[in-house]
Amino acid sequence: NVMPGLVLPILIANMISPREAAYFYTSWSISTLLFMIPKQIAQSLFAESSNFKDALDKFIIRSIRVISLILIPSVFIILIFGDKLLLFYGSEYSQSGSDLLRIFALSSIPLAICSIYTTIKNVESHVRIVFLVNAIIAIITLIGSYFLVGRIGLIGVGYAWFLGNMIVAIGTGFSIINRFTGDH
Repeated sequence: NVMPGLVLPILIANMISPREAAYFYTSWSISTLLFMIPKQIAQSLFAESSNFKDALDKFIIRSIRVISLILIPSVFIILIFGDKLLLFYGSEYSQSGSDLLRIFALSSIPLAICSIYTTIKNVESHVRIVFLVNAIIAIITLIGSYFLVGRIGLIGVGYAWFLGNMIVAIGTGFSIINRFTGDH
């Protein structure tokens, strides 16, 4: 789950430059504030559902609502004002990291779907599935970044991260929908 955030700065520093790794890390750090929204609400979902498993579906719906109410406006704020936020670090950071920050902000939506899904699987004691979901995201992100950074630069990391989360979110999202439509 945390592997991309730990490995990507090293990959970027070695493949592009330490300066580009700093641009990445600044955008990533701001994005983690968005990433924390679904992850913390998912933690709450886990705590509530662990004690009251029969109410899991009710807690899932409530968690999705809360995530949506907080995350969607937050993403729009980053999309509109992300370059201004990066100006606190300097104009080079704003210029070099704003597009990456926007992609990371958009990726928080599929990440939210994955977070809800992995929490459901944790409550159901399917830890292998949780590991698999996180591993697929990490593998797509790291391999995608490796290939894209050399071709399109730092923005490739954003595309790889978004792609990894989106691919997994599509599959896990259908699973969540099926839970409520009865298409188990």
